[in-house]
Amino acid sequence: MFLKKEVGGVPFYAPFDDANGVRAAISTRYGGVSEGHLASLNLRVSCGDTEENVKENLQRFGNAVGFSPENTVTTKQEHTTHILRVTKKDAGIGTVLPPFSEGVDGLITNEKGLALLTYYADCVPVLLYDPVQKAAGICHSGWRGTVGKIAAKTVLKMHEAFSSRPSDILAAIGPHIGACCFEVDAPVYEAFYEVFPSENGFAEKKGEKYHIDLTEAVKKALYDVGVEKIADSGICTACHADEFFSHRKTGGKRGCFGAMIMLTEE
Repeated sequence: MFLKKEVGGVPFYAPFDDANGVRAAISTRYGGVSEGHLASLNLRVSCGDTEENVKENLQRFGNAVGFSPENTVTTKQEHTTHILRVTKKDAGIGTVLPPFSEGVDGLITNEKGLALLTYYADCVPVLLYDPVQKAAGICHSGWRGTVGKIAAKTVLKMHEAFSSRPSDILAAIGPHIGACCFEVDAPVYEAFYEVFPSENGFAEKKGEKYHIDLTEAVKKALYDVGVEKIADSGICTACHADEFFSHRKTGGKRGCFGAMIMLTEE
């Protein structure tokens, strides 16, 4: 499902390219105006960039994919499992308007033309589309969010708000740090083991460290609530730090790429 495209010098990945009624994209670090370790399509001011650069980068990403910052809602990511239903009245929050006052790591909507945007630099992008009830969701799943099963909670929130059946939902897992590079200490491993005790394949001990497979943990959580159709990009951001921003690979000197989803007319 993940097709790589380029429009106007801005490359991006399209996870639902064969589905009607939805537009979704994941940016890379190319095609923008930011410089240095933020080069070049950084989408967050909080990474140390200027507002002018981020505004231009978001506009370029929007022009390439087909959405406008004015009709976008973005998250205030604090590694929570807080998910909000948003509508057109929320358009512009976090892009051209001030951000949410509290931490929000997931968004859902059933309104066409409202883009949902989240940011990444190793954490897991999860995009959700219900082609039956015409609803969309997106969530930022870091290791804390993965332990908290934010992806599954977003699906359940869509079921509650829009009567979405999990078996109808198309899920896409975007580029993020892979098990090859996500090395953690015992406390993080123990947090995963407490939630996924029987899934010993999610972690492998190497010396005093553990390597956690976030992909499989997210998939397990989604399967457990009834999601059947899950596409995975298979891209590790740390292994491909030339294409995506990676916090681990660069020791925190990085920008953020973005994932967006928007309902469209058929």
